[in-house]
Amino acid sequence: MNRNLFSTLCCAVLCSVLFCTPSQAQIKQLKIVKPYAPFLQQESASANIELYLDGFNVENLCSGKIVQQSWHLLDSNKTILKNTFARDCQELFPAWYSFSKNDATKKFYVRYKAINNCGDMDSIDYLIDRNSVKPRKFECGQGISVDLLPLTNNVMFSALQFHTELTSEKATEFRIDKPYSLNHGYIFQKGVPLHDTISANCLGILMLRIWAKYPNTDWNFCTTYAEIQNNFGATPFGRCDYCMFGVGQRYAKGIITTPNGKAIDNAEVIVESPQFIKGGLRSRVKLGQFSASVPSFNNFKLYPIKDDNPLNGISTFDLILMSKHILGNQNITDKYALIAADVNNSGKITTGDVVELRKMILGVQKDFSNNKSWRFFNEFMKEAADSTQNLCKYDFTAVKVGDINGNANPVSAPRSLTTHIFNVENKNLNIDDTYTLSLKGIEGFAFTLHYDANKLELISLDENSALLENGVVTTAQIESEFKAIFKVKANVTLSEAIHINSDITHAEAIVAGELQDIALQFNQNTATFEAKTYPNPVDDVLTIETSVHSEGEAIIYNLLGQVLVNQAFSESEKIKMNLDFLPKGVYSLTLKTNKGNKSVKLNKR
Repeated sequence: MNRNLFSTLCCAVLCSVLFCTPSQAQIKQLKIVKPYAPFLQQESASANIELYLDGFNVENLCSGKIVQQSWHLLDSNKTILKNTFARDCQELFPAWYSFSKNDATKKFYVRYKAINNCGDMDSIDYLIDRNSVKPRKFECGQGISVDLLPLTNNVMFSALQFHTELTSEKATEFRIDKPYSLNHGYIFQKGVPLHDTISANCLGILMLRIWAKYPNTDWNFCTTYAEIQNNFGATPFGRCDYCMFGVGQRYAKGIITTPNGKAIDNAEVIVESPQFIKGGLRSRVKLGQFSASVPSFNNFKLYPIKDDNPLNGISTFDLILMSKHILGNQNITDKYALIAADVNNSGKITTGDVVELRKMILGVQKDFSNNKSWRFFNEFMKEAADSTQNLCKYDFTAVKVGDINGNANPVSAPRSLTTHIFNVENKNLNIDDTYTLSLKGIEGFAFTLHYDANKLELISLDENSALLENGVVTTAQIESEFKAIFKVKANVTLSEAIHINSDITHAEAIVAGELQDIALQFNQNTATFEAKTYPNPVDDVLTIETSVHSEGEAIIYNLLGQVLVNQAFSESEKIKMNLDFLPKGVYSLTLKTNKGNKSVKLNKR
C-alpha cells in the first residue's frame, strides 16, 4: 500500500474515533489564550508566601471536547513537583498554593497545559521567584454568621463586610462572588464578577470570594466564608454546605480556642499530604479561626502548631495545683488540665513533672524536654484530623502545657490589685558580717533576686532556689522558706544591695489561693527620726514631714526595684514631691537621711 495513502487512512480512522476530521488533524487545533500570569503574595514578613493562579482560556478547533486542563509546579530544573489536573473540561481555577518559608526563596516554574481529543497539546511556562512577590494590600475577614430574613428568605452580602486594608493605600473598586454548582462540587466562575453585592438563600457554610482593585494594579482576590443560619422562621432554598472549591481540592475551616474559650492567635495549621511538596501547606490562625486547602481524593493530615514562649501562663500556682494532685489533697479532674499537668509527656502526673516545671520557672531549663509548648485536640481527643473524617469543619481545643489554671495568653493572667509585701529590716551591713535573708509564711511565691556581687558573696541557698550567675538568684517556693546567706565584702545598706523583679522568674505570690504581685519593703527599725507621708494614697503632690531637721534623699521604687524618683533635700522637716506623672499603682518610698533610713508603702491614684 502507498505509504501516503496508509497515513491518510490511519489519520481518518484515528480522527473519527477522536471526533475530528483528517484535515483538522493536520493542523494545530488547540491554543491557550488569555492566560492570567501567576503571582506571589505575602501578607506579612513572617507569613508564608502564597502562589495565586487565575488560570487560562482555551481556543479549541477540534470537534471533541478538551479532555484535560492542568497546572504544574516545577523546580528550577523544570522537574515536576506537583500536578493538578481538571478532566472533561471541569473548572480548575482559581487555585493557590502555599510555599514553606524555605521553598519560597528558591526559583520555581508554573506550567499551564491543555490537551484535546485530537492529540493536540499547548503549554506555557512562567518563572516564579522571590523578586516577584507582591505585598498583599488587603485580606478577607475570617467569616461572619448571619440569619436569613423571613420575608425575602435570603440574605445580602457586600464585599466591604469582609474587606480589611493592610496598607495605607485604598482600593478603588470592590466585587464579590459565590460559587456555583457542578456535578462534582462547587466552583467559582472565571474572571472578575460585576457587582459588589450578592444574595444567598441557603443554610450552612457559603464560601465567598472578595475582589479589590487598586490604582495601577490588577484585580486581586481572597477567599472567606459566611455561616448562614435560620433563627427567624425563613424558608431557605436548601443547604449551601460544601467543601469543594476546585477539582482535587476542598475547603476546610475551623475554630481553635482554649478550654475556657480564649481564641488562639499566632499559630499555624499544617496540611500534610503526598499531593503536597515537603513541609505541607501552612495556613495562619487569626483570632482563633483558620481556613485551609485539603485534598479531595488523597490522604492528608491536618493539625495546628504553636510552639512559642513555653513559660506563657506558668506560675508557682501551677506547681501548687500539681503538688496537691500528687498528694491526693486536691485532684485535677478536668481532662485538659490533666494534659497540661503532664509536663514531661509521660502519660501520668508525677513529681518528675513538678521538678521539670520548677526548673522552667527558675530559668534553669529553657524548653520542655519531651513536650511542645501547646497541644491541640479535636472532638475525638486526637491531635490531628485526617481524610477519614468527611468534614468541612475541623475545630481544636488548645492546651498550654504547664498551665493548669488556664492563665496563658492570648488573655493575660488575671491578678488581684493586691501586692504582698515582705517586710525586711534595712540593716547597715559591715565587712566580714554574715547576713541571712529569710522570706516565708505564705502558700507560695516566686521572684528573681538581684544582689550586688561587689558587696555581697552568696555562700548558701535553699534547695528550691537557683544561682544562675553571680548576682542573680531565682526562686519558686511552695509552702517553704526562701533562705539565702551572704558574706559581706564591703560596707553597704541592705536596701542598696538587693532587690527583686521579674527578669527571669516572674515575681508573684499566692496568698489564700489568690495570685498577687510581690515586693520587698525595707524598714529602718533603728531610725532616729519619725516621718509622716500624706496624702497616701496620693494624686499629685506628696508631703513628707520628719520629726527633726535632716538631709538626704527620698527615693521611689516600682515593684521591680527600679528607681523612678530620686529627690535630694537638706535641713528640712517638710518635703514636697510632685508625683502627678506616675501611673496609678503601688510603689515603695525610702527616705535615706543623716538621721537614719525609713521605708513606707506608697499608693498612687
